[in-house]
Amino acid sequence: MIPDGAARPALPVAEVRKLFRAIRGDSQNPSVPPFGIPTVDAALPNKGRPLGAVHEFLRARLLRGERCPIRCRNPRAKERSYPVVPRLPRSIRARVGAHRLGTDYVDLYQIHRWDYETPIEETLEALSDVVKAGKARYVGASSMHAWQFMKALGLQRQHGWAPFVSMQNHLNLLYREEEREMLPLCRSEGIGVVSWSPLARGRLARPWQDEPTTARAATDEVGRGFYDKSKSADRAVVERVGVIAAQRGVSRAQIALAWLLHKDGVTAPIVGATKMAQLNDALSAITLSLSQTDIAALEEPYVPHEVSGFA
Repeated sequence: MIPDGAARPALPVAEVRKLFRAIRGDSQNPSVPPFGIPTVDAALPNKGRPLGAVHEFLRARLLRGERCPIRCRNPRAKERSYPVVPRLPRSIRARVGAHRLGTDYVDLYQIHRWDYETPIEETLEALSDVVKAGKARYVGASSMHAWQFMKALGLQRQHGWAPFVSMQNHLNLLYREEEREMLPLCRSEGIGVVSWSPLARGRLARPWQDEPTTARAATDEVGRGFYDKSKSADRAVVERVGVIAAQRGVSRAQIALAWLLHKDGVTAPIVGATKMAQLNDALSAITLSLSQTDIAALEEPYVPHEVSGFA
């Protein structure tokens, strides 16, 4: 579950409370059963920006002594003059953000993309220091070239630094380039894969639209950068998702998420639910079994894409 971001409207506190109670259960009302979703993605805003409603609600529960596994990532600066990963271990420890959430540590801290301005050895040693200091239990990485990820893993082994345990990558029915090298690498190295944008920023959850009809779609420059170049090919995939969804009597989102969960090596998708219906779709996808015929039909229209999501 991803907190408020620039590409989506901020959530009212009441909606955040409803989603959290569904995910984690309600300690004050045992009749509200938890869905058992184990981890919350608490991507923190850059220093100086206020916490969102999700962060504040999570912080309140942690301050009450409740346990909720947290995954954080280092936010990528918009200005290229600002390093993607701070250069000093002290700076990275300061940015982990555990204290901002009212907890002493986070469970998983992930770097956000490859930093071309800082020697990778410096970054990896700093991340290892974060683990040694008890600020994070594990560290992970996000979208990058497979050779870069393997280089990092090799250096961590060579120096005895805390290893990456996860890869947060761009993977969905409209963008499958990660199947070529990154997924086989992660399977080989025992790395957990948590894929972002599993619904291609909503494109796989609705019928094809030549023009955006939602506020998010109309203002989502990032999404257009990812998918506008492949519109003609992507439309065939979206239409195929609709066919399979109609045949199975489920939503398009369930089909797209179930496909991802069937992918060998994928641990879980990152689901940005803002409504209970979206959360229910995600949960239903866990038990939705796709046949090999279904999977072949969903994958058949795909054509190779340019690399997107990182540089």
